[in-house]
Amino acid sequence: MLSLDIGCGNQKVPGAIGIDKFKTQVVDVVCDLEKCPFLPFKDDIFDEIHAYHVLEHLEDTVKIMEEIWRVCKPKGKVFIRVPHYSGRKAWIDPTHKKSFSVFSFDYFGENENFRYYSSARFRVLKRRLKILMSYPNPKWYSKYIRPTNLPLTVKAIVYIIQLIVDRLPLSLCERLAFLVGGFDEVEIELEAIK
Repeated sequence: MLSLDIGCGNQKVPGAIGIDKFKTQVVDVVCDLEKCPFLPFKDDIFDEIHAYHVLEHLEDTVKIMEEIWRVCKPKGKVFIRVPHYSGRKAWIDPTHKKSFSVFSFDYFGENENFRYYSSARFRVLKRRLKILMSYPNPKWYSKYIRPTNLPLTVKAIVYIIQLIVDRLPLSLCERLAFLVGGFDEVEIELEAIK
């Protein structure tokens, strides 16, 4: 199984080909997606693509999603994590150019109302709003993003709120986002339709 980690930085998904703007020890391919918005790979080669907290740094979301679709195999999986528009982390980073809704990726889906935006097609398999941002590698996340020394009572409250959010309709949660202090992250799983 061939996988790609777009914007991998210092920590890439194990076994993936890492692509980033800057060369680090784990980056396999250096590519600035703002200057050259084409992924330097052949069509239909990746079984899965990971884009964790990179899309918010790029100006043209439609173009990068079209490139992700192009290099993804039919029925290939795409795992995305981006900041939610209500989260306090969405606009702290001055390199963020946008934030997202849990429904932002519907524009690349099967909905007839949005088909004219792009030729890239994805089926949304999973979508989740997260109170606190996470990362597939907890050691990296706790070291660089958010220390895990929250008091136990705060962890318990966050856990309970997340349980409730996971069971409510997402459209309702987005409308009530500011009542819980906002959501840090949108987690999306897509499947390429070809």
